[in-house]
Amino acid sequence: MKLIKKLARTALISAFFSILAALPASADASGVVKGSNVNARSAPNTDSQIVTRLNTGDSVRILSSSGDYFNVSYNGNSSLYISKDFVSVKSIHGVIAGSAVNIRKYPSTELDVMAQAEAGDEFEILGRTGEWLEIAYNGDTAFIWKDFIDADLLSALPEVSAAVPVAENGADSGGSKYAVVNAPSGLNVRSLPSQGASVLAAYPSGTTIDLLGDYGEWLKVSGGGSVGYVSREFVSIKTGSPQGYPSGTGALGSEVVEYAKQFVGTPYSWGGTNLNSGVDCSGFVYAVMKHFGVNLNRSSVTMANNGIRLHKDQLQAGDLVFFDTDGANDGHISHVGIYMGNGYFIQSSSAKRSWGVVVTSMSDPYYVRTYVTACRVF
Repeated sequence: MKLIKKLARTALISAFFSILAALPASADASGVVKGSNVNARSAPNTDSQIVTRLNTGDSVRILSSSGDYFNVSYNGNSSLYISKDFVSVKSIHGVIAGSAVNIRKYPSTELDVMAQAEAGDEFEILGRTGEWLEIAYNGDTAFIWKDFIDADLLSALPEVSAAVPVAENGADSGGSKYAVVNAPSGLNVRSLPSQGASVLAAYPSGTTIDLLGDYGEWLKVSGGGSVGYVSREFVSIKTGSPQGYPSGTGALGSEVVEYAKQFVGTPYSWGGTNLNSGVDCSGFVYAVMKHFGVNLNRSSVTMANNGIRLHKDQLQAGDLVFFDTDGANDGHISHVGIYMGNGYFIQSSSAKRSWGVVVTSMSDPYYVRTYVTACRVF
């Protein structure tokens, strides 16, 4: 009899947990519809009635998750179900699950703590980067380590970019920082600070790369014509000037600048390499350097691979400076010029305001915003 009662109790408990597993996962999130004429159904399956159809940009409140569907509220109707493939999660309601949880301006444990949250405090979670969650905080954004906040649907949040300026992240004010790849088999450069992001390039072991920003477990770097993200685990961070950098361009750099200045006013010509009749940006640099016996790749993005990478504060006359001017704002090199010294560079520009070979200030807001990297080729 006792055995029968025990088996019955076990079956009851098992049935109880089976019921719990079948219940929809609770959620409290906002989202937007992506797609035209998206079906909003009366139940979470394709056999159910289509109640209405929504379109790209329509805002919904996500009430729960049920298999491949979200139960959403739209225009007062809270009994609608939309396939998860057609909803982008914009923010999630989260509750702090811990005491004295640090709130930080950037996703890095090396920075000062802005404030602390206590168990039960509630926040709107806006995105994720690595092991950090971006939250809405005092009219701005901040970051909390993901283990200290309780919320559903975290994996559905968008990935966000929130690089910590290297100088703010413990950098020695007496010197620049750079990174050296220490992974024996090389290191992938990714488009976002995530293992699931697409691979832009691969750096061999020992490669020296510019350090642009700190995301905690991820670093934003520049090297080999690509700007992307690498795992902090597989690089060594150094302070100062990378070993092997040329000490300076000296007289030859000044000669290059003086020679290049002769062609101010030469018209811009896409694909051109004739310094007198027309040149594009890389054609101008290519032709000038060829005059001095320096053979470079023809395009700006591949030209960046010809030299030794420099930090911006190491620029000297004759160095090459690279920019992202194609409008995508993704850090990919699309323009090149020759640094002249004293904060100026010479370039062949296709812009209406400064067309052809011109001298431009590195302090011009446009070129400050689009600057990517620099290199020395002799």
